[in-house]
Amino acid sequence: MTARHDSWQAVFAFGALIAALLLPLNADGPNVYLVGFGIHAILILLLLFLTAMASVRPAATELADAMLLVVVHIGGYLALTLLPVVDGNAGPGFWGLVIALWLLAWRLVNGLSAVKPANRAYAWLLKVVVPLIFGVWLLFLWEVIVRGAGVPSVLLPAPSAIWVRIATSTDILWADFNQTFLKAVLAGYAIGCASGFLIAILADRSPFLRRGLLPVGNLVSALPIIG
Repeated sequence: MTARHDSWQAVFAFGALIAALLLPLNADGPNVYLVGFGIHAILILLLLFLTAMASVRPAATELADAMLLVVVHIGGYLALTLLPVVDGNAGPGFWGLVIALWLLAWRLVNGLSAVKPANRAYAWLLKVVVPLIFGVWLLFLWEVIVRGAGVPSVLLPAPSAIWVRIATSTDILWADFNQTFLKAVLAGYAIGCASGFLIAILADRSPFLRRGLLPVGNLVSALPIIG
């Protein structure tokens, strides 16, 4: 059974989709509209309208959630393909599309979170899928806002730029990982554990060392770890 919530997100998403359809995608220069990107953009926009309408009613069925799961991610792909056109010059039409997609994704997460399946495997799957969808859409917002608004990469790079830098710097990252973790962290951890274990054995065997080291050990254990 599914407990349904008010689907105000779908109502506002419908209005945002109208803005995406009627308003230009770019802020400066000759106006560019979503319908000018071919039949596939028009079909995706139509699917988004139909999905928003199907999700408006609080008593929307599981079919509406299934439609949302597929269509909203197709719409996200459309928005990402528009980024080269509106890079640093996004207009009201593009932001209307982004807002509509975020609201529909919000509606999707709400709907999936309210599902209470009897099957334990399905319940476990939902516990994994819902946070995953939420995280993916946070990355989506990060990407489109940074690139659409033209935020300087010095202040906040886009996730795609971070991934490209990671993918092209694997040799540097491996050298750093080898130096800091394999050579320093693991060696320091092993030396520290071994020396502590050895000192504990000596303190247990020798009353003289026990009286001298235990107060120091108690003092060190009470100190806060900073770093």
